[in-house]
Amino acid sequence: MNEEKSMNNEINTDKEKDAGQKHKKITGFRIVTGVLGAALLVGGLWQGEYTVTLNKAVRICLECIGIG
Repeated sequence: MNEEKSMNNEINTDKEKDAGQKHKKITGFRIVTGVLGAALLVGGLWQGEYTVTLNKAVRICLECIGIG
């Protein structure tokens, strides 16, 4: 009976370790993705791409309404 409990405890601790390592990998991926996204956003703002995007959006919207 005690052997079964100790075996279950070992299995549970192994699962917890695996879950902790997986969580660290996911967290690291989220940080890298967030930093990369912020860098690309700043780069686009710095180059003035927001005006190009805004102009395209206005043209598409006016075409949908039928004015342009």
